[in-house]
Amino acid sequence: MIAYRQNYAALQFTPKPRKKAIRRDPRPRLDTPKGAAAPIPSFLLERIAAAIKIGSVREADFGRMVNRDPNLVGDLYAGRKVRSGTLSRIIETLDRIEGGQGNG
Repeated sequence: MIAYRQNYAALQFTPKPRKKAIRRDPRPRLDTPKGAAAPIPSFLLERIAAAIKIGSVREADFGRMVNRDPNLVGDLYAGRKVRSGTLSRIIETLDRIEGGQGNG
């Protein structure tokens, strides 16, 4: 028969406090989102489709450039609403892709 002994060291063990994780995100995040979300205008959807069609960028890459979200373009086509900050980042990214020539 095997006799098990109590591990008294485990009973007295207290873990060290963990350091707070370093935020590596260069964009500050809001504690509470500000601004109401609204559907994206159709002319911007057309600009996104044109940028994808000419092959300068893929849908997932565009979403990652704008919002770090590879599903952004598909969600926009499905009716996703965006806040003003996201809308401005979409416009800035489109301008950068199109060489600074805005269509809208």
